[in-house]
Amino acid sequence: METKNLYLDIDGVLITKNGKPANYLADFLSFIIFKFNCCWLTTHCKGEAKDWQMQIFDKFPAEFHNLLKDIKPTNWNTLKTEAIDLEKDFIWLDDYIMEAERKVLEKNNCLKKFIQIDLSSNPIQLKKLLSMLWLCNCRVAFMLEIISQLDWE
Repeated sequence: METKNLYLDIDGVLITKNGKPANYLADFLSFIIFKFNCCWLTTHCKGEAKDWQMQIFDKFPAEFHNLLKDIKPTNWNTLKTEAIDLEKDFIWLDDYIMEAERKVLEKNNCLKKFIQIDLSSNPIQLKKLLSMLWLCNCRVAFMLEIISQLDWE
């Protein structure tokens, strides 16, 4: 079975707006790195910049660095969707999606693969997502169908 891609933003997804690691971050990262092909989809890691890893590591306490090193960089210019392989099964976690990015996902029938994370109103959202991933055994389409019917709050 092919490993699915999981695209990650940092601010508001893995790190709170106050700059602290999200609740359950270590468990979440440990699981997704084992089960998915994880890729950064963030302005902190954009393209082939040689110092991207240091920029990302600076945002996290040292105990997370060993987990973070296995997440791959992506390359994009204007829209984050430029870096997403829309032909493969994927999940994209972000706290915000631009309207142009939403249109790209809609055009490619992939909007359900975007999961908006809101740690301000749902501080244990990563725990809930981790539970869903585990229960659905990482079957993305099945999990996304369930999530679309849930109220995260």
